[in-house]
Amino acid sequence: MSRRWAEAGWPNRLDVAGQSAVLKAEACSDTSSGRIDQVAAMAAPFGVIVHDRVGRCFVVDNTLAPLQHHVVMQMRQRFAVALTFGLPVVALQYAAPFLVGTAGTAGMAFPWLFQMLLTGWACIAAGWPLFWNAGHCVIGLRPGADLLATLLMVISFATSLRPLWVLVWGGDTPLDAIPPPMFHATVLVLWITLAQRWLVLRSAGRLRGRTSWMLRGHSHLVAVWCVLLGLVGFGAGWPTAVGFGILLPPRLSFGAINRPAPGWSAALPVFAFAVVYLFGPRSFAVPMDGIEIEVAAGFAGLMTLVFAWGWRGMTPARTASGKG
Repeated sequence: MSRRWAEAGWPNRLDVAGQSAVLKAEACSDTSSGRIDQVAAMAAPFGVIVHDRVGRCFVVDNTLAPLQHHVVMQMRQRFAVALTFGLPVVALQYAAPFLVGTAGTAGMAFPWLFQMLLTGWACIAAGWPLFWNAGHCVIGLRPGADLLATLLMVISFATSLRPLWVLVWGGDTPLDAIPPPMFHATVLVLWITLAQRWLVLRSAGRLRGRTSWMLRGHSHLVAVWCVLLGLVGFGAGWPTAVGFGILLPPRLSFGAINRPAPGWSAALPVFAFAVVYLFGPRSFAVPMDGIEIEVAAGFAGLMTLVFAWGWRGMTPARTASGKG
């Protein structure tokens, strides 16, 4: 993206870790709306949304600080929306069997339908940027963090529609043969992904200047993980596969900017726990049916906290200045 901007006459400095792209002063002689739109259009295929406004007004000499504050505020709002609509989904996953009482599985139609509606709206209202970036990852054949998260949400949501369909329109299907849906998995993936994005944006000042610390070949790791996700799904079932997918933090590359565990050493706990997750229950006869997703989400949340803890106390390696 930086090279394409430069070829189009926009000298720039791109800082992936600092989540900023600085257009140098000599590039700003022509700041017409058309030229600004050209910069944004060239960034879109990379799944990057150029923020050139603070509030409603375009400012030619936008500085980095107010823009980053605006983006962090937007991501925090999306995370709050995901929590607002997602908490009832997760609560119903565990409380619905007690609420329906003696009706059993036959009485789960309304709770599952309510979960579906809340999950769908949470994904649309809070997770739309993830789907946007994932679409560009597919178009540009560049596997990225948002592609993995979107794939997990689509799989968990789509496979959850079948139990609801069978329960309502399944006819003579035995109720005991209907597996519970995984709408809560969709919500957990959304929470984890948005939380990691929010923490990265919130800590962009500390990460600035450390792009070289990020994992090289991270996109290849995501591609391999997606393939393994499919293999586990067809071999061990989709609940296990979704849990396996959650184990890889979407922002693992940013997590590598971590003094206690720098570089690929930040990924070692992920690889080790993935092996235990897949083979440990069978080897040690530990039952994990029904809690695979919860175990994986707990691990992902712990990794997220470790990443954020590793960024504390870090100061920018260099100061980015100029036009944002």
